[in-house]
Amino acid sequence: MNSPIGIPGQQPARWRIYRQSGCPGFQGVLPHLYRLVLTALLVVGMIPAADGQLPQARLNSIFPAGGRIGTEFEVTISGVDLDDAREIFFSDSRITARPKMAQPGVFQVEPQPLPNVFLVSIASGTPLGIHEARAVGHYGVSDPRAFVVGQWPETNARGGNDTPEKAMVVTLQTTVNGRAEGSKAGFYRLELKVGQRVMLNLWAERIDSKMDATLSVCKANGETIVTSRDHFGRDPFLDFTAPADGVFLIKVFDFVFEGGNERFYRLSISSGPFVEYVFPPALSPGESRKITLFGRNLPGGQLTENTISAGKRLEQLEVEVSASDEMTAIVPRQFASAFRPVSLDERGFIYRYQTDRGNSNPVWISCATAPVVQELEPNDHADRAHQVKVPCEVAGQFYPRGDDDWIQFQARKGDVFWLDVFSHRLGLPTDPFLLIQRVNTDQAGIKTVEEIGEADDTAGRPGGPIYNSPANDPSYRLQADRDATYRVLIRDLYVNSVSSPRHLYRMSIRRPQPDYRLLVAPHSPWNSDPARPRRWNALLRRGAIATLRVLATRRDGFGGDIVLSVEGLPAQVTARPATLRAGTAETLLVFEVAKDATAWSGPVRIMGRARIGEEEVVRRAHGGMMVWDEVNARLTTDFALAVTEETAPVVIRMADDKRWEVARGSKISIPFLLDRLGDLKEKLVLNPLGLPGGVTAVVVVAEDTNGGSLDLQVAGSAPLGDHRLFLEGKPKISYRRNPDAARRMEAAGKQLNEQLAKLVADNGRAIEALTQAETAVRESGVAVESADRRKQEADQQLEAAQQALAAAQKEFESLGQTSDDELTKAENRIAQTVKDVAQAIRQRDGARQAVAQTRGRLKVARAQRTGAATVADDAAEKVKMAEEVSGKTAERAKKLAALAGPNDVSMYIVSVPILVNIQETKK
Repeated sequence: MNSPIGIPGQQPARWRIYRQSGCPGFQGVLPHLYRLVLTALLVVGMIPAADGQLPQARLNSIFPAGGRIGTEFEVTISGVDLDDAREIFFSDSRITARPKMAQPGVFQVEPQPLPNVFLVSIASGTPLGIHEARAVGHYGVSDPRAFVVGQWPETNARGGNDTPEKAMVVTLQTTVNGRAEGSKAGFYRLELKVGQRVMLNLWAERIDSKMDATLSVCKANGETIVTSRDHFGRDPFLDFTAPADGVFLIKVFDFVFEGGNERFYRLSISSGPFVEYVFPPALSPGESRKITLFGRNLPGGQLTENTISAGKRLEQLEVEVSASDEMTAIVPRQFASAFRPVSLDERGFIYRYQTDRGNSNPVWISCATAPVVQELEPNDHADRAHQVKVPCEVAGQFYPRGDDDWIQFQARKGDVFWLDVFSHRLGLPTDPFLLIQRVNTDQAGIKTVEEIGEADDTAGRPGGPIYNSPANDPSYRLQADRDATYRVLIRDLYVNSVSSPRHLYRMSIRRPQPDYRLLVAPHSPWNSDPARPRRWNALLRRGAIATLRVLATRRDGFGGDIVLSVEGLPAQVTARPATLRAGTAETLLVFEVAKDATAWSGPVRIMGRARIGEEEVVRRAHGGMMVWDEVNARLTTDFALAVTEETAPVVIRMADDKRWEVARGSKISIPFLLDRLGDLKEKLVLNPLGLPGGVTAVVVVAEDTNGGSLDLQVAGSAPLGDHRLFLEGKPKISYRRNPDAARRMEAAGKQLNEQLAKLVADNGRAIEALTQAETAVRESGVAVESADRRKQEADQQLEAAQQALAAAQKEFESLGQTSDDELTKAENRIAQTVKDVAQAIRQRDGARQAVAQTRGRLKVARAQRTGAATVADDAAEKVKMAEEVSGKTAERAKKLAALAGPNDVSMYIVSVPILVNIQETKK
């Protein structure tokens, strides 16, 4: 079959951290308060549901949508109602994630988680291919998004590469993760040698992206060489060989010129092997045999003569492949997301061709239901029909254009065979058709041909327009009424307009093998237009009653009961027993949540058990999901549930939860109760579900809306036996969204205002201290000036005294022979001037000391003023930043308060099953 890469896909506000270098003391300010604020702000950054309904987590994107095995890298998630997103869990436990932490900043003492940003690790040994990621937060576990584990180094497209001149440089053996940017293209620069061959494989639709990608290779000047669209579904693929040495540009853009987080892609740039398809496309369990790979860059491969895909001849290579004995189990985890519900009964395994240049892309090999026979050409006419021995499985191709294949086999009277074609269910854009003929031979040996039947599309499957993707594949029950030769014509109704060697088929001609498959089908009760279905995710609130639809596809006439059970639920959640009765295709599983249930999330297993012949056949249900609103559903790897500690606002409970008996032609009134925590904003209307034919109902709701009754009128023609009825409603209620977050924000705001008041007071004291320091500096400056003057005066007095002493000494020396009296007077003058000099020295030294002291006090005053100024600046900055935080907190508190309401929203409620047994009229 075609590789699943060819399966058509399905049609933060961040807290600003203020930093201030050179301002000591900030690390110790408001650490606990900041954590409160940050926690509350995580809620504000989430996008709430815009449809006025109770919130439930929905994941729109994870970017990048994958990574290289054995590495750790950063991813960012976005979505709806992802309040308090704290975890990402993956479908493979070897892929783990933890919140990315920001380094401590203002008002912090420890690292804080960045909203919606995680570090993902992919352990060695994780299988390559598609896995799934789900976000977990206040409103439960989200629906999944595809997440790819790759083998090559990875890089994220940088912004600004929207012209050839700004092209981002890339190399071979690389995967680029990018997003469409509306009318802008992304350009990548790749150097190649002449004759070098490169495979450009872009994944978008196949990994849950909204992008309708276009891929081109251009010359260095931007001139287009070759372009691809819609090679694998809506995803492009190019096989390019460089015509000369040089630089080539890879151009990527959205065909409808849309952009945003939801239009992400992964571009693989590789020179390794690429497999388009394998033939035959199926093996029996446990079988080993040679199959042929058809593809590109296959080491040792030979060019085919006429097998052309995307304008190039494919290579072929024969390899030995072994199938596991257990491949009839549920579709492998790495491939569940590649299939739509129409492929629910497909089984098989993954194959990759391994070379020294790396592994090939994954291809899907189906599980055959009988020995595989390859069609033998020429068989394009009834007279040249390929004779096969049944039971068998014929592998063929709708190729070349206009191809018809005739298959012929012998059957004996009473033989029953199912002719079942797999092609569209393999994800291929084909529409097979069967024409069945019987070749009759009379006693004279004359042969006549009789057309006994034809088959086109398989009858619609259960599930409504969301999950009822009708298969284009035909299925026909052949019961031989005589020994004869039977011929089957198989053709693709599109074969005259579309021709591709990848359009394979498997036609199973088998004896009846009754079996069944199960699908858990979350279904939005708000699908007012069945042609425009909406995403829906299961979330269990405290005390709630919730339902999930389980669909069954039955094979080869199986019509028995299928008993359902749920494994992996927490102790505070119970699932009521449910059975898909003989001949029915769907039922509701009912979950009841304890009123004191704690928050929980995780995968659960919904199992079916049926008696087929002498054996009990156990099947695990696949999960299903809407990829986007109004876009087709796909299968999921797991099915997950979550419990939130938010209490259900309205719950329907039965007054007497028992089996009710009523006779034909009579009436019965079944009472119910209503648990209400919130105010109803309009009159409550409840409707019955599951009414059998001949039964009419009136639902009466009491005036106080605390209960009511389901009144049934049973006609004489009503079907006998047990019936499961339900009550459902869509009341409009007064609802408070995540009020704890609003309360946390309000409390944080109050504490912040209190702290702001303290900071303002601190700032006032700092200003006062600064004023005092300035005064001290001024006073010290005046004192220094005064001391300087006194020192100057002392220096002058000392100088005068020293001059007087010198004059007295000179006078004394000039006296010569004079009277003793004159000598005594001169000596006395000298002694007095000596005393004056000594006094002047003492005054000078005192003045000098006074100057030093006053200058010291001035220095201290200036230092105190500098410190006071720093403290004042610090306090002022704290006030400013606290005012900014307070303003932002008030703004976010206002938003949270608006979200917290109370606001009018609608919710969906449903009762537990009401078991009614209709009996014969009593005589």
